[in-house]
Amino acid sequence: MTARPRVRLPVLLVALVTAAVTGGLGSAHAAPSVTVGGGAGLLIGTRSSAQLCTLNSIGRDRFGGLVGLTAGHCGSVGETVRLETAAGSGVIGVVRSSVLTAAPSSVSGLDYAVITFATTKVRPTATRGRVMIAGVGRDPAVGATVCKQGRTTGFSCGPVLRPLAPTSIVVATCAQPGDSGGPVIAGGRVVGLLRGSVVYSGTAGSAYPSCSTPADAGRTPAAASSMSAIVADLGRAGGVGAGYRPV
Repeated sequence: MTARPRVRLPVLLVALVTAAVTGGLGSAHAAPSVTVGGGAGLLIGTRSSAQLCTLNSIGRDRFGGLVGLTAGHCGSVGETVRLETAAGSGVIGVVRSSVLTAAPSSVSGLDYAVITFATTKVRPTATRGRVMIAGVGRDPAVGATVCKQGRTTGFSCGPVLRPLAPTSIVVATCAQPGDSGGPVIAGGRVVGLLRGSVVYSGTAGSAYPSCSTPADAGRTPAAASSMSAIVADLGRAGGVGAGYRPV
């Protein structure tokens, strides 16, 4: 699947950062060595330019491939993927597509990447810690309580806020570098994919705004791409990831 042109995100969103990755896919006869599920930390890219992000969910596409999703700004097509907690197991996947679009001065737009995982190395799971994903859910209503999981800030919940753009969900909960790609969950279903923080006043710099309390979360809430919009976009493209459904 050919990567779509990248565009610079508006100042409302900021990118996430660093870690390291290298290695090979391993023997075709090896038994799965790592268990991978939504909310897991990922190391994406080479040692000199790797990023640390979070897996949204893992599942199958219409072609039967084992695939997962993270944020589009986390990796470029062809970059390798390791599991943060089992980096010694080597490369477990590769970024196959990356979509990063945004309307100027808006929280709308999509930010996601598709990873293909090596079935010889990865054992998929729908449950990881407090994250339990039974499928893709509809966009939550404004005021509904949803929860998110990020490898940096962990599990937390908050209400959906305005503005709610057609492709975005804004949630009063904290997100920090490394959380990008993480799942936003409602009723046991994934409804969003974390991509950054919204800054309602002042200017967004090169780092995430400080966020550690409910009051902080109200001022700089987390922004997520809508999972229903992502699944629809994958279906329209028709390539790797089309027909995506979590395990």
